[in-house]
Amino acid sequence: MKEIGQTYQESLLIALNEEFKFKIPSKREIKEEKIIYKNSKYLELLESKIKTGSNSHTLYSRINRQSFSQVILINELEQFLFQLRYRIGCKDYILEFPGGAIDQNETPIKAAEREMKEELGINNINLIQLGSCYMDPLRSEFKGYFFKSIFLDRLQPFTSFVEGELEESYFFWMGREKIKKYFSLLASSAIIGLYLI
Repeated sequence: MKEIGQTYQESLLIALNEEFKFKIPSKREIKEEKIIYKNSKYLELLESKIKTGSNSHTLYSRINRQSFSQVILINELEQFLFQLRYRIGCKDYILEFPGGAIDQNETPIKAAEREMKEELGINNINLIQLGSCYMDPLRSEFKGYFFKSIFLDRLQPFTSFVEGELEESYFFWMGREKIKKYFSLLASSAIIGLYLI
């Protein structure tokens, strides 16, 4: 999986069409769009007026939210660093890889480097890009960007916590054999990250 960008997406679409020989579904044009709810920089709810025919339109709800970067750290035992967090959105505990939102005018890799420093105190990390994908294409342009790094330095994951608004994390290493056991606790982003490895 490579970086998702418009040119790359169009090339994939052409290749897909040539290989499977089907009619590509038509695009829907957004005629108007207005913000009907905004929560600082983290969330906007949009009402979009979509053209459905020559003179017909329908309303559609879309969500604007920040894309994110996640880093899959792998140690010498081929274990992965996970963080256990309570997420208000799903009202449950989940397992994720370290990472966070991409700030405005920040590249995905810079966001990943910043998050590693903020959450784990790691500087000068060698990140390898794995790819990116849309996380909720039905309602949003929200993307996840995934990186990996072999991490052989000493880390104190069992005592590392992220303090902040709605954030408290417990970091720990887990091997593949345990991942299956705790699969139902994995966030979809963690599943995608594991698939990309």
